[in-house]
Amino acid sequence: MIQTGKHGFVLILSLILIYGCFEVKIDPPDSGWNPPPMTRGLLWVRKNGMFISGLTVSMGSPPAFYVNDYFSNFGATAVHLWETGLPNEMNGWAAAGHPNFRFVSWVRPDGTSPATGTLIGGYPANAAGRIGYQIGDEPRSMQEFLSYDTGFKAIRAYDPNALLILNFSFLAPDVNQMLEHYGQYMDGDVVCYDAYTWTNSSYQHLADFRRAALKYNKPYWRYLFSYYSDRRENIAESDLRWEAFIGLVYGYTGH
Repeated sequence: MIQTGKHGFVLILSLILIYGCFEVKIDPPDSGWNPPPMTRGLLWVRKNGMFISGLTVSMGSPPAFYVNDYFSNFGATAVHLWETGLPNEMNGWAAAGHPNFRFVSWVRPDGTSPATGTLIGGYPANAAGRIGYQIGDEPRSMQEFLSYDTGFKAIRAYDPNALLILNFSFLAPDVNQMLEHYGQYMDGDVVCYDAYTWTNSSYQHLADFRRAALKYNKPYWRYLFSYYSDRRENIAESDLRWEAFIGLVYGYTGH
């Protein structure tokens, strides 16, 4: 807000009247600068809120009160189902009728759901709330990674506007080659990764996957180290805050 006295107001009004009589010419941007193309993934990120989800591994069809608690109290912006989630478990989430319901579902590398053996479990293309699909998970060899292209092509042909996501593992010996191939040749929309560690290497992983995504104009998402297991140490609230905020610092738009 600008505050000005009587004389200041008169001066501003005079400038408006004077310069309003002339045509103002604004030089165009440097012709040598070309903005990066707006890929499908970047367009989605610009039009939607941040992707915040919990990965539901195995819970069956959820009761409505659980769905409402998940979206309204936890504050999730989507549900992310395990590869067995289509179609029945997803139908349960949709049936609750929460206004914020949106989803991503994991599927096998060939694009099918183990629950039915059919492409995305026979779910309709462009279903209400559909964000996209995570195809496979953590390919550990180049041969395994290349087999994922079957799922990418099948789902893209069936549901052209869905976001297609691949989750990488930094443990894969050929992960850099995979990222290059993914960016150049596979019709994927989001670069995702997981690294369940709190060592200093976390920063290197954040930077590496960010760099690869920026090179090919794709948004970058990450799994947070936030799950409980009797084989892992307890996770404190401060740990979760660090996990979330460090991703924001590096520009990750999906958690």
